[in-house]
Amino acid sequence: MPVLDVAAQRFKFRAPFRILLVCGVIGAPQAIAAQGTAADFARAEGLRDRFKGVIVGAVDQTAWIDSTPRFWYRRSTKLGSEFIVADAETKLKRPAFDHGRLASSLAEVLHRPVDSTALPFTSVQFADREQAIVLTVDTTRLRCALTDYRCAPAPLRGRGGGGGVGGGLYGARAPDDTAPKTSPVP
Repeated sequence: MPVLDVAAQRFKFRAPFRILLVCGVIGAPQAIAAQGTAADFARAEGLRDRFKGVIVGAVDQTAWIDSTPRFWYRRSTKLGSEFIVADAETKLKRPAFDHGRLASSLAEVLHRPVDSTALPFTSVQFADREQAIVLTVDTTRLRCALTDYRCAPAPLRGRGGGGGVGGGLYGARAPDDTAPKTSPVP
């Protein structure tokens, strides 16, 4: 009888592992198939165009402009999106730039059509006391003057190859501090 008890004990401990093994073998093809096909990804990418204009006024990007009380944000419109500058002190809002003129200038530089309601970037950095903006289209970093709307390639500067572009919740990155430091401990 003790041999049967040992066999029963082994079965009792091995049964859950066998069930897990069987479930894993049966469930593996479904998990692999759940990854999606190229058609699934193409359909998902088309959702933005399909729902374009349904939600109007939704803000998706925002950042303070240097050390000013102004910030810019990007919001959705019926036809695409627009960039707005808001002053936190006066509560006034205005377009961040002339979207049409900027689209024309970008079309010249990029050698392709650019729609003013669907500009090919989602973030900007203001420069030269808000007289210029720095933006990135695909992998091309551009600086566009807001006085004459001429755009040209912008040099990469700053830390990490990001050209000093940054900001967000706490504003722009602080400049590199290379001054010597004295230890507070003698």
